Amino acid sequence: MAEYATALVANRLYFASDSPFRKESCRIQNVCNAVMESKLFAAVVVALSVASGLVEAEESSSPTDIERAIERMEHFKLWNECGSVYLVVESLNNDAAEIGLTKERIETAVRSRLRAARIYGGGVFDAVYWDPLIYVNVAVANSAFSVRLDFVKWVTDFVSDEPGSAHTWQTGSIGMHSQDASYILQSVSQHTDKFIDEYLRVNAEAC
Repeated sequence: MAEYATALVANRLYFASDSPFRKESCRIQNVCNAVMESKLFAAVVVALSVASGLVEAEESSSPTDIERAIERMEHFKLWNECGSVYLVVESLNNDAAEIGLTKERIETAVRSRLRAARIYGGGVFDAVYWDPLIYVNVAVANSAFSVRLDFVKWVTDFVSDEPGSAHTWQTGSIGMHSQDASYILQSVSQHTDKFIDEYLRVNAEAC
């Protein structure tokens, strides 16, 4: 009976509107509720952040229309199933001969790099008309020079549906040679390296 009386008194004290016991209990419960609500809110924020990150990762891993268009253009310019290319070097004028620059030196500079990359197919007389070509044109005029390197491939005109060769990729530069043929050859080599780098990158899946 004493225990029952004690419990009854405690119960009345707790449920009394102005009971300090009830006030303290409610305060603790409110704090707990606030903590639970803040944890739930934080969990929701984390979940949304993770979901957003997954969506962004998926979108970033998918190629955009612009990226696909660039890839198609690069394939049009340089795609050759990683096949061999054939070398054509244009004849030089007298100004080039005066500084010791010859067609043979240019051919050697370009051919050695194509062979090192394992894409050299031969000279112009080794190719048939649909084989892809590397066309090199070096012009010398007094103390100035220009270098142009083109990739020529067989394509089909979508308007007329007629096939034919086209210059689909090119690089080049101009400069002053100071009577130094090796400086021009260095420029030729740099442009050849640029072509090889781009050609192998675009044709990587077939190489």
